[in-house]
Amino acid sequence: MKTRERVLAFAVAAVLVLVGGGKMVQQLYFKPLQGMRAEIVREQARSKRLDNVIAGQLTYHEHWMDQTRRTLDKKPDAAQREFRRDITELFLSHGLSDVTVAARDRSVERKGYRKGFTELPVSVSARGSLDQVVALLEDTYQRPYAMRLTRLKLNAGDSGRAIQPKKKRSGAKRNGRRKKAGGDPQYARASEPELMITAGLSTLVLPDLKVVPHITLASKSASQPASQSSEDGEVVLASAVKMLRRETIDDYGEISGVNFFKEYVPPPPPSPPVVKRDPPKVARKPDTPKHVKPPPARPDPRRDAGHFFVRGTSLLDGDPIVYVYDDRKRTEPPREYRLNDAVDDGHLVLVHASGMVVRAAAVRGAPGVLKNYFYPLGGSFTERVEVTSADHPELNRLLALVLKH
Repeated sequence: MKTRERVLAFAVAAVLVLVGGGKMVQQLYFKPLQGMRAEIVREQARSKRLDNVIAGQLTYHEHWMDQTRRTLDKKPDAAQREFRRDITELFLSHGLSDVTVAARDRSVERKGYRKGFTELPVSVSARGSLDQVVALLEDTYQRPYAMRLTRLKLNAGDSGRAIQPKKKRSGAKRNGRRKKAGGDPQYARASEPELMITAGLSTLVLPDLKVVPHITLASKSASQPASQSSEDGEVVLASAVKMLRRETIDDYGEISGVNFFKEYVPPPPPSPPVVKRDPPKVARKPDTPKHVKPPPARPDPRRDAGHFFVRGTSLLDGDPIVYVYDDRKRTEPPREYRLNDAVDDGHLVLVHASGMVVRAAAVRGAPGVLKNYFYPLGGSFTERVEVTSADHPELNRLLALVLKH
């Protein structure tokens, strides 16, 4: 073999060794390293998604505990006894007579959003004056637990029984907020018949969720020292319970000042209409055109986006549902949205385990250009991002199937 041939053979062998070594290094080092980086990215995304889910669960737990604090007891029998006792004392404290409180059949929700909710209704009959009924309604709508008045019927009692002027209770003035209209009704109605009152009231017992502490008015009072256990329940929950009451107590005073038993007098007939005659027209120079102000700008439909949060997704009877929570309405349950419902500034087109996709106009005021936006689970509406094939390949594939049909 000549020298030239030996050099060429060594050169070919060196090239083969370099190419083979490069392939081996790529297979044994670079490809596993790329796989590890991709796995790290996937795990980071999964960790972020799980953090959002945990944050949403904590918010649900706090909201649920706020609701259980507005119940009397977690056991229906104990709650019904306490409810009857409280309603009886409420009616008697306002001077009503012949008070009878009877428990009715309880009802339990078996399906839907309120599954496990137990409603405890009672019916009440009593006698009293209109002033006593108005004061009773004031205190009824300010109870420290979830209670509603389902029925109220007032009938005139025996004509022979007249309402006696009642003595003014201590604290009945309610710090001067109650306004008496038409004089003192205690003496203005001394000859009016007594009212027969029939009312229906109900309260709720919420189901006991094992993963959330079930704190009620009974457990709240039991955890206090003996010196505080006898305090009124309104003091215990005064800062946490949103009372169902009117804007002002003056409205109750206006109701109390109206005599419902006064004979009706029809109003006088309206006066004949006045015929207006237009003044004679006088020729004048044409007015100079005035500057026309442009129409006001439309309000931003996303101005309240920071108050809405995606709290959960579910599939009910094959129908996907997404639950949106408004932090300005902490005492209300999350609102349900289904496909094609109006959400934010667009319409819901896809519900996914990791969130929802809303199709909306890319530019405000230009409905012809539409884009898909992804709202992550646990995040607010301000955290939405545009769905792209690079960042959201799975959502992009599902949207292509959904929008195709």
